[in-house]
Amino acid sequence: MEPLVFQGRLKGKIVPARGPPRFGWEPIFEHEGETLAEMEHGKKNALSHRYQALYKFQQWLAQGDNRSLYFESK
Repeated sequence: MEPLVFQGRLKGKIVPARGPPRFGWEPIFEHEGETLAEMEHGKKNALSHRYQALYKFQQWLAQGDNRSLYFESK
């Protein structure tokens, strides 16, 4: 069985650090003129590659066509 992959992308660029050093690379990753550290929390989460991937997974689950979802218990 082929694995299902749900992914997201956030386009941006690496810049000199700006904003509070909250988490990892947020102060150096800029998206549309603002680093992730400078963004309001809700805006940053809505842009998140993790959020995008999880949203795609949720959409797939909601379709009901998840017969290929397989869990192996040990």
